[in-house]
Amino acid sequence: MKRFPDGMLNVRTMDRNEVQLAIDWAAAEGWNPGIHDAECFYFADPHGFFLADYEGQPVGCVSAVRYDNTFAFVGLYLVKPEFRGQGIGSNCCVMTARCFRLPVPSFCGAGSVSPAARHWGLPVVKDYWGMVS
Repeated sequence: MKRFPDGMLNVRTMDRNEVQLAIDWAAAEGWNPGIHDAECFYFADPHGFFLADYEGQPVGCVSAVRYDNTFAFVGLYLVKPEFRGQGIGSNCCVMTARCFRLPVPSFCGAGSVSPAARHWGLPVVKDYWGMVS
């Protein structure tokens, strides 16, 4: 697996327009984001969206939206296909874990990223499709 040298990959908080980019990537993957998801999730927690860029090009993302001090939802865990297998998703998850504001939520809902939520030690109550994890 190719890894990016230190400093080559930048993971940072997304702005509102970049959240829409992540929603568009999700739709391109065959996911079914709602037409107002970006606006609603960003309003709930504007600091909960992270974008990985390489040489100024967006290459991956993840969200960790906190609804209150007891619940967060991890999602939009995506890496552009041509950049997969290079550690970008792992870097996004590390940044998300570092940026979770205290107190850490008691429960975390997750879609395709329930292993990431468990990695942070958060109990996953249900996945995106409503199946118990």
